[in-house]
Amino acid sequence: MEVQPALITAVVPFLRSEASELRTCAARAIGAAVEALAGEPNYDQLIDTVLSELKAAYASWLVRLEPDYDEFGIVVPGTQHRTDIAYARVAVADALYHVAPLLATSAQAQALVRFLVDDGVLGERAETVRARMLDAGARAVESHGAAWAGELMPLLERELAARDRGTTADDHVREGVVVLLGRLAQHLPPSDDARVEAAVDRLLAALSTPSESVQSAVGQCLAPLARRLSDAKLASAVEHVMSETLSAERYAARRGGAYGLAGLIKGRGLAALKRFSVVDRLREASEDRKDMRQREGALFAYETLAAAMGRLFEPYVIQFVPTLLALFGDPSADVRDAAQETARVIMAGISGHGVKLLLPAALHGLDDSQWRTKKGSVEMLGAMAYCAPKQLSMALPSVVPRIIEVLTDTHGQVAETARRALLRFGEVIHNPEIQDVVPTLLAALDDPASKTDAALRTLLFTAFVHYIDAPSLALVVPILQRGMRARAAKTKRNAAQIMGSMATLTDPADLAPYLPSLVPLLRTVLVDPVPEARATAAKALGSLVQRLREERFPTLVADLVAVLKSDASGVDRAGAAQGLSEVLSGIGLSRLEGLLPEITANCSSARAPVREGFMMLLIYLPTTFAEEFQPFLSHVLPSVLAGLADENEQVRAAALRAGRILVASFARSAVDQLLPELLASMHHEAWRIRHSSIELLGELIYRVAGLTGSQAEREREALRASFAVASGDGDEESDEEEEETVSANIREVLSEELGVDRCHEILAALYVARSDVAAMVRQMSFSVWKTVVANTPRTVRECLPQIMDIVLVGLASDAYERRTTAARTLGDLVHKLGEAVMSRVVPILEGALRGDTIVADGGGSIRHGVFIGLSEILNATGKAYMDAYADAMIPLVRRGLCDADEMVREAAAAAFNGLQQTVGPRVIDSVVPPLLNALTQNSGELDGIDPEHALEALRELMAVRANVVFPVLIPTLTAVPITLFNARALSSLIQVSGATLSRRLPQILLALFESLPVHHASGDTEAEAGLRDTVRVIVSTAAQDEGTLESLMLQFHESVKVKEGADLSAAPKEASRVAEACYGLATMCQSFAPNSAARGRTAMGAHVIDWLRILIDLLASSSQLVVEASWAALDALCKIIPKDDYDGYVGPISRAVLHATELLPKEQKTLPGFNLPKGVGPLLPIYSQGLLTGSSDTKERAVRGMARLVRFTEPTALRLFATGITGPLIRIVGDRHPPNVKAAILSTLGLLLTQVPALMRPFLPQLQRTFVRGLSEADDTVRRRAAAALAALIPLQPRLDPLVAELTTGIKQTEEQGMKNAMMKAVVAVVCAPNAQSLSAASIQAIELATTTQSNSTDPRWQQLRSQAFGALCGVVPDTAAMQLVSQHAMTGPSDPAPVQASKLHCLAAVLSESPTLFAQSTDLQSQTTQSVNTALTPNPDNVHQALVSLPATHVAKNALLSSEITPPGSPNIPVLIDALVRVVDPATMASFDSDTQHAALVGLKAVAKHRFDVLEPMRDAVVMAVMAHVRDRNITVKLAAERCALYALRLARVPSTEFDGDNNGLDAYVQNMGGPASDKGKQVLDYHRRVLSKLADATRELDYASDDEDDPNSAGSRADGANSDDEA
Repeated sequence: MEVQPALITAVVPFLRSEASELRTCAARAIGAAVEALAGEPNYDQLIDTVLSELKAAYASWLVRLEPDYDEFGIVVPGTQHRTDIAYARVAVADALYHVAPLLATSAQAQALVRFLVDDGVLGERAETVRARMLDAGARAVESHGAAWAGELMPLLERELAARDRGTTADDHVREGVVVLLGRLAQHLPPSDDARVEAAVDRLLAALSTPSESVQSAVGQCLAPLARRLSDAKLASAVEHVMSETLSAERYAARRGGAYGLAGLIKGRGLAALKRFSVVDRLREASEDRKDMRQREGALFAYETLAAAMGRLFEPYVIQFVPTLLALFGDPSADVRDAAQETARVIMAGISGHGVKLLLPAALHGLDDSQWRTKKGSVEMLGAMAYCAPKQLSMALPSVVPRIIEVLTDTHGQVAETARRALLRFGEVIHNPEIQDVVPTLLAALDDPASKTDAALRTLLFTAFVHYIDAPSLALVVPILQRGMRARAAKTKRNAAQIMGSMATLTDPADLAPYLPSLVPLLRTVLVDPVPEARATAAKALGSLVQRLREERFPTLVADLVAVLKSDASGVDRAGAAQGLSEVLSGIGLSRLEGLLPEITANCSSARAPVREGFMMLLIYLPTTFAEEFQPFLSHVLPSVLAGLADENEQVRAAALRAGRILVASFARSAVDQLLPELLASMHHEAWRIRHSSIELLGELIYRVAGLTGSQAEREREALRASFAVASGDGDEESDEEEEETVSANIREVLSEELGVDRCHEILAALYVARSDVAAMVRQMSFSVWKTVVANTPRTVRECLPQIMDIVLVGLASDAYERRTTAARTLGDLVHKLGEAVMSRVVPILEGALRGDTIVADGGGSIRHGVFIGLSEILNATGKAYMDAYADAMIPLVRRGLCDADEMVREAAAAAFNGLQQTVGPRVIDSVVPPLLNALTQNSGELDGIDPEHALEALRELMAVRANVVFPVLIPTLTAVPITLFNARALSSLIQVSGATLSRRLPQILLALFESLPVHHASGDTEAEAGLRDTVRVIVSTAAQDEGTLESLMLQFHESVKVKEGADLSAAPKEASRVAEACYGLATMCQSFAPNSAARGRTAMGAHVIDWLRILIDLLASSSQLVVEASWAALDALCKIIPKDDYDGYVGPISRAVLHATELLPKEQKTLPGFNLPKGVGPLLPIYSQGLLTGSSDTKERAVRGMARLVRFTEPTALRLFATGITGPLIRIVGDRHPPNVKAAILSTLGLLLTQVPALMRPFLPQLQRTFVRGLSEADDTVRRRAAAALAALIPLQPRLDPLVAELTTGIKQTEEQGMKNAMMKAVVAVVCAPNAQSLSAASIQAIELATTTQSNSTDPRWQQLRSQAFGALCGVVPDTAAMQLVSQHAMTGPSDPAPVQASKLHCLAAVLSESPTLFAQSTDLQSQTTQSVNTALTPNPDNVHQALVSLPATHVAKNALLSSEITPPGSPNIPVLIDALVRVVDPATMASFDSDTQHAALVGLKAVAKHRFDVLEPMRDAVVMAVMAHVRDRNITVKLAAERCALYALRLARVPSTEFDGDNNGLDAYVQNMGGPASDKGKQVLDYHRRVLSKLADATRELDYASDDEDDPNSAGSRADGANSDDEA
């Protein structure tokens, strides 16, 4: 379409159209037409024309609103009430806006500017026109400023330079000029900065204009121009505006300076704040207390900076808040007003994060004690009404409650400020409904006590059609909170109702901040005693959850569930249940489905309050979810029905109420789910469930039949009254009672609604319930029955199959009450209806028996019920009826006896018994023979009867007729060898044989014992195991009867008898008999357990001790089978001994163990039974108990018994019992016990260390302490045992240094010689131990000091032990150190006193014994040793201490001569040493020596003659001569030593050795050397040989003389004295 210029003129009138759309289109059409005509030759004239047309239109549409007056001052008619058509002028401005970019010449642009400025268009009265005209001018400047800035700038500057006329229109014009000038200055070229600076100067000058709009416009224009100013110019400008802001006299100047400052800072950014220290200067000014202009100007600056820079300035605003709060209370009103305005501007632009930072400071001010500060905080918080909606909704939940608190402030101004703040929030409410009731809400906030109810009613009756915004919520929520805290239930209910309604009318984000306070209040109302309040609160809570979703209530469901699980009151749980149901409804079915398992589980909780709470929940869920709850009926019905039998009345009431709700809600829609559950519950074990189920079934029937609840209740009450008149059991109904039934047609309705079969099921269940054992159940069933049934006999005949089904299942039930009810029903049927029913009942029973229905109820079966029913029929009918049906019943009974179900067989046996009593012997003749035939023909079935089933049938018959069946079966079943089947048959039958077993017990056991070896020999392990199981069954059964028990005991005694010395390993049959008897005894003992030890003790009586002896003796048997069996019997026997009697069996067991071990072959070191995996286990508890609680004698026997157990048990078998033995011993050894007990304990512990050293390592620390303490005991035997035990422990101890320190310290500190001896003996054990090399230098030094320190003690034992320790120490230390020790402490000197010499000689003897190699390496030591001996054994009558020195000297001589390393053959020391010994016993010199020395010398000479005859032979004659002088000595020890010495010196000892052949060559040689047989010496020795030596030589055995050295205190054997004596007596 071609655009014509005339078209533009035609469009201009449309700019006045009243349709805004048409005006907008017209303006755009003018601009589009001008743009389309661009480039036309007359385009300039077209633009001029368009501008003229638009100006003319504007002028014509700018009408005066004031009326016109004529010359008389009278209003010209028609000129009043003129309408301002500002919308037309806005359309003109809109057209100019579209044409402005299309101006063609500078003149046109100037014309447009003049039109706007000079014609005062920018000062137009209509704000919308002014704004749009300014937009048009700005667009023209933006479009053409770069080209025509030089022509346009003077026009604008001239206007600014003109005098301010002080009118509003002039202010608007100057504001527009400033905007245009600022826009135009931005287009000045970069080279024209001078004009930019000039423009800035003019703008700064315009700031003094007393018009805020002008000043704001100047500030906006300065921002872009500030970027083009030089730094110096900018600094000057900033300084100027800062000075004006803070110090100008006029208000307008300070205000304009603030706008200018904001514009300049915005243009240069935040860096200018720091560069010019703007914030610091403003802070100083705001704190200036003297000049209010400074404070006001600072507030102006903060206000304009916050408005201009927005969130960039926010951090500085947050810092300024405390100062701002203080300025709210400034003495100057102008400053206070400036503070309020500043706060308003700050709040209008603050961000959400800024609100979070600002709130704490503002809220903190409310707690200030100064009322001005508090007032300022309120005003600051009130200013938040100007925040953006998002920030406002964030702040209001925290702000409004605090402001409400201030309403009650004691200072009037603070309270009034709070009211104004709330009113300010009310002013920004956008919801019109709330806006209308704001005065009412504010009044309720100001006076909550009296105005809250009125406000709640107002809100309740307000129809809301708009969303409730955040400010509205801020005013409404506190009122709701106050209402829900009120005491009146109505107030709380109204508040909760409003809260629920508001949930659907608010934005969830606005409501969410109030949830933490609202939800607890709603939950408080939820537990209100008034049900209506609880219901309203529950619905409100559900609405909140449905609206805001569960995510905003993460713990609500869990909290409500926790209340249901708590011990809170019933009201609390009811409220929680109702609330939870509404919450789940709000969340949805998925949440209910997930929570349902927990609900049903808690309905059966062990705690009654929990069950009640969740049962209440089931009351509310169906009504809350309505039909949606139907899929969950199958899950909740069992819980509801189970609750009907709860022991707690409140739970039962809740369950019944829940059941009624379910029935009322789903009677028609879910009858298929409800009816089966109710019918099944009518047969429940709990009578309350049966009673309530019948009641609910009645409710269901009434609902299905269309009766109302009141009608049904009236009918029930009438029937209850009639039941009370009738008999208590309800067993008889009269026609009169039937005629009183008011609802005879209900049955027909039920048949139509539910079907005939289901109706019969209901009636059958009701009829059976009429015979219930509980009177209340009978009463309720009678009530419902009479409501439904009009003719009982006819109805029973119709429902008889269904009744019999219920009866049979009931008869087979495990529950007593159900069986009784079924029996009563069946008896009632037969008794009342007689032949009419009997002919139908028996076929029904036959048909049920042929069916395959197994488990029906409670673990029973239909077949089981058949036979119980038969028993009931037999009991209810006479012989006349039975004769007619006996032939039909006998096959049924026989079939039932062979049934695979045990319960069926038992019931059939009872029916057999009843039938036999009624019919007679023909029943036995018809039943028993086929069973016996099937039993003997066990290879297959006979007459359809399985042998196994026949056996079970006989077993059942024996339970009732054992005296008839058992004698017939025994001969067949005990034929040797007994087969596996017969053994199992015996096992099964014997368990029910009763007293008949006693007379046949020996026959059965002997047959079994004889059959076992046969199966063992054939390798039939299965049969062998089966026979053993039969033995166990027989023994267990017999043990339960006192008469049979004695017979069984006698049989066992006979079976375990074994000939003395018999080898059972070579007699397998006898071994098998003994072993099986032992196993039988074990079974008998086990049958007394558990918890029947007293009966076992009474039954066993005095047999226990005999059996202990017998079984322990059998533990030494050569047959492993017997050993294992006797151990099993011993273990079982010990377990029936009461723990309190253990100490009485310690002695018998000890004697039995001693006897058993003495019977062992000499080559056998352990008892076989003890070497089993748990060998000593049965006896050890008895010993331990005797050790802990017995008398002193018992304790000693127990300890010695333990020692014997340890000695005769393999170490591997002791592994399990090391702790059990060691622990009690360690525990009691420290107590006060007699010495003999302690000695025995220490001996046993030492034996354990020797036998099982590896197992004792965990106890080494305790044992060491125990043994060391034992060394300090007063009794010498205890000390010796402790030392011996410590000697066994030392090789196991990795660190000996602590022990050495303790021993040496004890030796030093102890005065009692016996204790010193014991400790020194322990030191000997330490240095003789294999690990003595690990001793530290300090320990060696301590031992050296203990062994070398001279003591005043004359105890020979001390000297001996000290010297032994010294000798062993020399073997531990290096050779150099050892030789030094010997030289210092073992070699005598001529000046040494006699005691010192004796001590050194003792040490020398020990060193020679322990470390002979030291002397072999040193001839000097050999010579010194010989010299010491020779000196000591030289007679000196004047030396009174001769005996003290001579005794150890003989030991030195003996040890030196016995060592071939010290005195090798040919050594010159040998004659000297032998001669020294001879001098001791030579009659010429022996007077100087005592008998002990002489005895020692003879022993030494005998040892040399025995072990080194070659060195003695050259001096034999002298030795024999000296010895013969003592063979008649009065001292018996000297005499015996002399005889032994002569025996070896003359080579007369008859021993199996190459060196001692026992001939008389040595004797003959000696006689010849003495002058022949005729000489005196020859006669003497020959005579003595004839009388003594020959006999002694003949009787000599190597074993005797191997122990000759025991008399030598220095011998190796003597060091172990005490150790061998620790053996058990």
